[in-house]
Amino acid sequence: MPKGTFNQKFKEPLNKEFLEQHYLTLNKSVRQIMTEFNLSASKIIKALKRYGFQKPAELKYKKGNPELKTKEALEQMYNIDKLSITQIAEKFKCTPGSVTKLFKSRGIPIQKNLKYERRRDFIKLRSARKKLKKDAIELSKETNRQRFRTGAPMSPEAKSKSRIKAIERGVKNQNRTPVELKTSEILRKLNAKFQEQLGILLYQGNICTEGYIVDFLILNDKQPIVLEVDSDYHHNISKIVEKDKIENQTLITLGFKVIRLNSEYVSEKQITECLNLANQYNGVFVITASDKIEKQPLKIDKNRETKFELVTYNKKLNKIIKKG
Repeated sequence: MPKGTFNQKFKEPLNKEFLEQHYLTLNKSVRQIMTEFNLSASKIIKALKRYGFQKPAELKYKKGNPELKTKEALEQMYNIDKLSITQIAEKFKCTPGSVTKLFKSRGIPIQKNLKYERRRDFIKLRSARKKLKKDAIELSKETNRQRFRTGAPMSPEAKSKSRIKAIERGVKNQNRTPVELKTSEILRKLNAKFQEQLGILLYQGNICTEGYIVDFLILNDKQPIVLEVDSDYHHNISKIVEKDKIENQTLITLGFKVIRLNSEYVSEKQITECLNLANQYNGVFVITASDKIEKQPLKIDKNRETKFELVTYNKKLNKIIKKG
């Protein structure tokens, strides 16, 4: 159809009757009306706003859903069947936004925990994808390093020296988190003898095989206690959790008692209860404390080497001190 033919034939093509017939009754979209009658989309949209025409959400997003039309059916699914907005949208194959509009138009209150469920799931999925991508990149980097390595691999002695230097750098590092500073203040208030940022080096013969840096070492008459302050952010990944379990087993085998505190629940009462529990029992276990305090029994690995060395930093002397 030539441009302007419709305007010449009809003096007022975008009147109320025309829009009722084509937009609501025949259920045509703005694009279909624009193409069929050779009109601009902006004119059609302005006319729709002027006359207050708006398609119901059930017609706009999903035609002919009788369960979405009544308030009782929506309340049944949302409040009684405990379906979230996302689950309702997936059930009827429409968008969560259309279901949210229906809730608002029918005066159904939206629960926040269900409203943001889709967002939380998306964040978890995105984090998992980022982790997989990061692991793939690290694997490719390591493969390329092995492929293009020109020199000889490090000897056990060189690895041992590198490991010892890394532990010494970590022990000398004076940066403390706010929770660690709070824990040290509580220990001073309880008159506990302790050392902060202590390094533990494990030896097999003259070669250092492993190394750990513990947050606090409480010097007790019976048995020294290792106190670790863990945050959910840094200690909630599967690899790190497994690493913590290996560290617990190693420290128990070396003759230490181990207490692991959740940083969100650190308080004077909790630390006092954990220390009393550690002093009261002589069994081999790890004390973990979050909202409640629990004992996790462990078995000593008798086949493991028990030779170790403690590494501390003296601020006054500005010197690394090693104790056998």
